[in-house]
Amino acid sequence: MKKTCTLMLSDVRVTDTADYYTRIQTTTPGENWQSAGVTLIVKDFTDLVVQMSRTEVEGEYVKLSCTSQCTLRQNSMFMWKKDEEVLPGTSTNNNELIFYNVRIEDAGSYSCVLNHQVESPSPPVKLDVLYPPKKISVSVSPADEILEGTSVTLTCSSDANPPVESYSTPGTGRLEMKLLK
Repeated sequence: MKKTCTLMLSDVRVTDTADYYTRIQTTTPGENWQSAGVTLIVKDFTDLVVQMSRTEVEGEYVKLSCTSQCTLRQNSMFMWKKDEEVLPGTSTNNNELIFYNVRIEDAGSYSCVLNHQVESPSPPVKLDVLYPPKKISVSVSPADEILEGTSVTLTCSSDANPPVESYSTPGTGRLEMKLLK
């Protein structure tokens, strides 16, 4: 009799990777057959990797690229996530996210994901935007009039990335800042 055998695997997993073959057994002794095997390789989409083009200094060009070792479906679309939230308007067949003029607000953890594997994003890559000191201020304590011979504290602060490591007075009455490297 002619019959076909079909094995249907649903929701395949990496653990289903194996060699599969057909084996026919009969009730007649010595009449058993085995087909040549076929190898099924199931890859995990977590092999997506994000690569960053360069140092991320405020105002400069930064490119994130999403790559995979897997052969992707023809209709695969890449989407980008920032801090685990899908960025609107990033669903495209292009695997790049480009910042022509990176801003402080762009800082965060970025990952890419395929439209048909939303639950398996790439490991995140941190975009840490570097910028010089902003909002520089000095406060005086006590804030009232200061009498000669008493102590006064000057406190410097700023917003910078990397943070300002130390502030110093070189004796000219001006404060200087030193940035962390």
